[in-house]
Amino acid sequence: MERNIYYFAKYSKHHHLVLTDRVTNMPVFEVADGVSVYRVPPVRRLKIGTRARFFNILLDLAREPIKARFLGKLKFDILHLRAPYLSPDVFFVIDHYLGRTFFKKIAAWRRCKKPMIVTFHSLLSHDLLNHVPFRIPYFPQSVKERKSWIELEKLLCEKASKIICIDKYMIGVLSRFCKEEDIYYIPSGVDVKLFRPIDKREAFDLLPALMRDQLPLNKFLILYLGRLDYVKGFHLLEPLARMLPSDSKLMVAGKDPMKMNQSKGLIYLGEVSNQIAPFLINVSDVIFNPVLVKGTSRVTFEAMACGKPVIMFGDENSRYPAVHRKNAILADNLEEAAKAVLELKDSQKLYEKLSENACATANEYSVQELTKKMDRIYDETYIA
Repeated sequence: MERNIYYFAKYSKHHHLVLTDRVTNMPVFEVADGVSVYRVPPVRRLKIGTRARFFNILLDLAREPIKARFLGKLKFDILHLRAPYLSPDVFFVIDHYLGRTFFKKIAAWRRCKKPMIVTFHSLLSHDLLNHVPFRIPYFPQSVKERKSWIELEKLLCEKASKIICIDKYMIGVLSRFCKEEDIYYIPSGVDVKLFRPIDKREAFDLLPALMRDQLPLNKFLILYLGRLDYVKGFHLLEPLARMLPSDSKLMVAGKDPMKMNQSKGLIYLGEVSNQIAPFLINVSDVIFNPVLVKGTSRVTFEAMACGKPVIMFGDENSRYPAVHRKNAILADNLEEAAKAVLELKDSQKLYEKLSENACATANEYSVQELTKKMDRIYDETYIA
């Protein structure tokens, strides 16, 4: 979500102000790539435990009136809200328990009198792939919680002048709450100036030395790039690695909140910066993106822009614009994903077909082109 905001702000003809929560060691204000960023104190402690959770709740509540004051003082014409992940967290917890959207209605954004655009980055009422083996162990979806999410989606649609969906499947769901002509499909897209095809050896030489030492270029390399949690399909990485032949290797790059154990079947590379990611993708032969919620996700677009075949779970409805055996491989289970790796390794014709079509898809969904569409929505909203 954060990268989405900065990419579109970077290429927009309008000036963007970002209002977000402050975390440790981050300044209250800074200008990044021409974007003015305001971070609302107090700082939230990123710790786990009963006492820490209670302290975090108090900080969240203390931050909300400060955020409301920021909204009252900052000079802007349109409020662009990113949903559904809105603070404070305790409002969501209480509303899920009640099965109603009650406390979320008093959040700071509700007090803003400016025209509002809402971008939905997910629909937590609808977007889980619920069939086995993709159930998410810690992700509760009780009837009350789902009802709470649906009410919030309805509330946001009623409040907003325009609705933006980053995935196409959302349009049919949200059209129940507002006019379909007010809903726009603008995916995360990809910066094609940053992510582009590079020769494998050249990309390898641009990686940090410590990373190069871990990568066997003589093997068929599969890359997972993303957060290491269940929603992203983290728990499926080691099982896939065990299915791969000896001449293939699974690389894992991302934040490590789960204290990932080193496995003989995979190579853990740690967190990778946005500057290094294009080189790592170009060193890889295939990208494995086992995300368990509906949608394409940014790493799929980034891989496509580098001309790399992507393997995902789901179907063309939930993964649009990924199309099975045209610009990606869409598998039903882990066994199919492993077979897809072998087929891509052995079939140069299929590999080249997916690579060529992937690049064409990425160019169509470049953030440079999508920003022009976003700017037109800003103009229409401001004039209205």
